[in-house]
Amino acid sequence: MTEDYAPRAAEPHSAAIVIDGRGVPTNRVLRVAGAGIKPGEIGLNAVFLGFTAAFAGTNPAGASYMITNKGVAGFAYSNTVAYGQGAGWFSIQAVTGFLAEGATQWHTGLVQAAGLNVGTYVATNAVSSPTAINSPIDIIVELRVEKAAQIISFPAIGDQLATNALELIASSTSDLPVSFAVGAGPAVITGGVNLAFTGAGAVSIIASQAGDTNYLAAPSVTNVFNVTRAS
Repeated sequence: MTEDYAPRAAEPHSAAIVIDGRGVPTNRVLRVAGAGIKPGEIGLNAVFLGFTAAFAGTNPAGASYMITNKGVAGFAYSNTVAYGQGAGWFSIQAVTGFLAEGATQWHTGLVQAAGLNVGTYVATNAVSSPTAINSPIDIIVELRVEKAAQIISFPAIGDQLATNALELIASSTSDLPVSFAVGAGPAVITGGVNLAFTGAGAVSIIASQAGDTNYLAAPSVTNVFNVTRAS
């Protein structure tokens, strides 16, 4: 006689076995075999989360992933983040959880890109449990911070007399310095911002900003105006 018993929870269990010989003296052998508890097993629907943000821009939308208990025994688990580049830019909602047999739980990964320069940042989110058979399982997280766009504000320049001199003023949304050049006409720029004229005619002045490691080059802005001789 063999009785098989496969418990489905990690807790004490009891079993009652009754042997009825019905008055007949007979030797019997009782074998009790236990299959044990199939451990919990971590299942993930994603092992990579990718994010893209612009420098000094808004944070990217969160990315969700699902954890499943592919085994039998329930298990508690946690998410732990280790950083390859930068620190503190990735977080999980929620950090911990518990999964019964066949249960699932969604988590959302969030990125805080403020303060990060242009580049690629990588972190590892380890889903781990002290009792799951395949713990830990890693989720690779990648954030690409790309160069930000910028624009130039260059107020219009009114018509001028040839004897005038003026200081050129412009600004960029990146706060990087703006450069000026004469596009055409009887004008010269000295000291980077000082504009003077060498005669009469139409003048165009081009304002530009070349960008840097975090900003793209700005679209140039051109001011056109007329210069007349002084009477």
